Formats: sequence, structure tokens, C-alpha cells
Amino acid sequence: MRIRVDLQGQPGLFIQFNYNHILSSIIYNKIYDLDYAAEMHMKHGFKFFTFSQFIIPKRKQIKEGFKSIDGHLHFFISSPDETLINNLIRGLNRHPDLTFQGQHLKIHKVSLVPKPYIKDKMYFKTLSPIIVRTKKNGKIWDLAPSDKLFHEGIKRNLLKKYKEFTGNKDVDGNINIDFDVDRTIRKRIKIPKPNGTTFNRAYMTSFMMEADHALLRFAYDCGVGEKNSMGFGMVMVI
Repeated sequence: MRIRVDLQGQPGLFIQFNYNHILSSIIYNKIYDLDYAAEMHMKHGFKFFTFSQFIIPKRKQIKEGFKSIDGHLHFFISSPDETLINNLIRGLNRHPDLTFQGQHLKIHKVSLVPKPYIKDKMYFKTLSPIIVRTKKNGKIWDLAPSDKLFHEGIKRNLLKKYKEFTGNKDVDGNINIDFDVDRTIRKRIKIPKPNGTTFNRAYMTSFMMEADHALLRFAYDCGVGEKNSMGFGMVMVI
């Protein structure tokens, strides 16, 4: 289940390059049921939702980020959890004002995105970058799509999320992925944390994924790779 959130600010609205943590906080604060929001926020492990980067139709890039020339922008939120999405629809519509880096924004429209037809072989492109990591010599390393471990990490992560969410342990685990290296762009994402700031390498890309259609539907709804609830791995059908 997926929604599009259209926002309107003042012309010249400024959007910094690294804003995942800000948008994540806004999403949690817009969940209608406060107990449900607290439970989601405190939950360890998978949160089973993801969100896109801001789409800014009329923009100008500057040194620190982007300016929306007309103040208009939108983003998407997606989850296999219909309770969460319905809570967000109610919360966003009930409280249509928000603050982004001290700038006032108005929620202009919240709309459901029609579900695409999903078959056993699909072509996707990212709406937010994919991150996959591995542990080596006691350290966490970000992987690139050119690394076989990147592919294996996506498969393992998708199966684990799907089985945990659905309870279906018998799904066909055969997954084939082929990335378009000519359409792959590396992003360096900064994420503030209580004990300091971390930097992650993540990738905007296009790819083919072949698997059980239920797994592909879940990948579309929940996101691909790690840290989905921090705004990583959202995809659209192409």
C-alpha cells in the first residue's frame, strides 16, 4: 500500500542534501494513533515501511542542497502494513501543517497510489537509494552493486523481512537480480546519531528482479535492502 504526499511551502523553499532523519521523524509524528506510533518507534528490528526522497519538479541545486522554485514538492510512503498507512492518511489529513528545518509546509494532498500489476519478473528503479552492508574484521562495510555480496544481501534481507511479516516460511526463495550499471549512481548519506554521525554509501539504480510475485509485491511495498524505515530502498515499477 502506497501514498503520495504533496507539500506546499514558500517559493525558494530550501531542502538540504541529508534529510532522511528529519523526514522519518515527521512521518512518526503524523501517525494518527499515538500508542501505535510509540510502539512503532520503540520497536527493534524491521519497521516494515519505507519512504522516497523528495521529488521537486522545479528545483535549483545550490551548494548545501536544493531550492524549490515554486515551493512545491512531494514524496511517497509505502508499507505492506495497511494499518500503518491508514493511520498516516488520517494523521496527515488531520494535521496538515508541518515544520521542515524551521520552514512552514502545508500538506496539500494525500492520495493513494494505485497498485501496479506484479508478476514474477519485474523491472524497478529506486525512489530512494539502496544500502546493503556486511560485517568484516569487526567493522561494518557498505557494499556496491558490483559486489556479489550486495546481491546476496538483498535476497537474504528480503526473505527475512517477508517471512517475519507474513509468517510464511515456505515461500520460494529463488531470487535473481540484475542491476543496470549504466544507471547506478552512488550517494553519500549522512545520518546523525546520539553518539555521533555516520556516513553510508547507498545507490540509486535500476534493476530487474525475478522471484515469486508475492516477494516482489513485498519488495515494492516494504523496500529493498536495509534501513527502509530511514528512507532507503524504495522502488517504483518501470
